[in-house]
Amino acid sequence: MLGYETEEVLDYGFWKLTQDEEFEKIDYNVKFIPDSVHVRKLKTKSGDYRFIQWSDFKYSDNLFIATGHDITQKIIAEKEYQTLIQNAPDIIYDANKYGVITLINDATSRVLGFEKEEVIGKHFTSFLSNEEKREALEFYVPENKNQNDFEAYVLPVKHKNGQTIWFSQKVRIKRDLDDNLVGFSCVMRDITNTRKLEEQIIDKNNILTQLSKYTNKLIQKDNIDEIFDITLGDFTKAIKADRVCYYEFDEQENLVNQKFEWFVENEVLTINKVDFQGINPKDYEEIFEALFKNKTYQIITEEVKDLNYKKRLQSRGILSALLVPVFHIDKLIGYLGFDNFEEVRVWDKEENYNFRNNLANNIDEPLLLELRIKKLYKKVRKNSNY
Repeated sequence: MLGYETEEVLDYGFWKLTQDEEFEKIDYNVKFIPDSVHVRKLKTKSGDYRFIQWSDFKYSDNLFIATGHDITQKIIAEKEYQTLIQNAPDIIYDANKYGVITLINDATSRVLGFEKEEVIGKHFTSFLSNEEKREALEFYVPENKNQNDFEAYVLPVKHKNGQTIWFSQKVRIKRDLDDNLVGFSCVMRDITNTRKLEEQIIDKNNILTQLSKYTNKLIQKDNIDEIFDITLGDFTKAIKADRVCYYEFDEQENLVNQKFEWFVENEVLTINKVDFQGINPKDYEEIFEALFKNKTYQIITEEVKDLNYKKRLQSRGILSALLVPVFHIDKLIGYLGFDNFEEVRVWDKEENYNFRNNLANNIDEPLLLELRIKKLYKKVRKNSNY
């Protein structure tokens, strides 16, 4: 096993040759513990090291018989397993039968920001909200003694910085030889990105559904007042915007005037707001360059370079906005503005496309009719003055 001859290990030769760092030159009767097992790392004759598991038998005060078993491969396998556990991307932990965490790997620091010492000794629900805590405790109750694991359970856990991280947790039940529950082995996989993707898909489907409903209603409307009724407010609420505005472009005057402003929270409609009349497109060249080309324009207030315009947006509480041009054939007749106050909303290309091609295209007909009526009214008034 170690490669030494009998003569080489007699007396204290064994301890010297094997370089046992834990050997003590004392009366072994003082140190001996009956039925105990201990492991020593010993140097072989070839120069490598072996892990030997010893069990000692006391024959007399002057004679002890030791039996050693080579468990090197077992020790190596255990170390490799521990390395694998500690370096795993998932959080892996053990809890006792009461749910108190007794062991956890290093991923808790990488994923949740907590050091192991901050987690060990706490109940696994300590990092959940009160509602989630109650639901988790109800879920993790074994149905019978034959149950050995639980189905994957999705739960939100608070990061040390307060952020919510979503996990899919798989739990295996640990039992003793009498099938009594003694603890749990748990693996938590971070599914935050997957969860966000699922929510985005749900949001997009909701937007498309609401867009379809609203555009179907638009087809049945034939004047501007019916367009900007509560249904547009409902649509704005459904797409999680906080306010919608419509601005009319007067081609002859080359000016923009706000016609309607709808606040979702209080369902307040404002018509022809004085502060937003006579807007000159030349003052906002970049924005109107996009709108005149029938392109949506997205505003992130923090990224606006024009300081005066940035202050104006901030004074209105706008964190982000999406401007959707309303065209008839090849001319801009106005645009819709969807504002967000509570959080920055970033609209993707698909959402921009759907807004421009479905919403704006169905609004243009009744708006154009309204503009024609206005022009006709002006013409009649002008002729009546002669």
